[in-house]
Amino acid sequence: MEQRRQEPVNIESFYLTLDDDPALSTPEFDADLAGQIKFYPNPVVNDILTIDSPKDFEYSIVNLEGKVLVEKIEYTGKISMGKFSPGIYFVQLYIGGQSQVYKVVKQ
Repeated sequence: MEQRRQEPVNIESFYLTLDDDPALSTPEFDADLAGQIKFYPNPVVNDILTIDSPKDFEYSIVNLEGKVLVEKIEYTGKISMGKFSPGIYFVQLYIGGQSQVYKVVKQ
């Protein structure tokens, strides 16, 4: 097998450009909407989490390791957390193309 000689790379001519491309992320809720959303009880003590929101929404639940436990589904009035171990979870709400993450503790 023939070896090829690699030419040195001039790293001074290498540039990295970071861009806040909105296509790569989902905008967060505006402050007014975020202030109207209520989670209770938090911490969850009776295995049922209730979320009050002025708008219909979908949600996902993720654990501290980043594992998605509940994939984006429509909220139907309460979330049963009985199958989850005590700990910290992140509930991501999706409303009209926007999303927001909230921390929820299960005791």
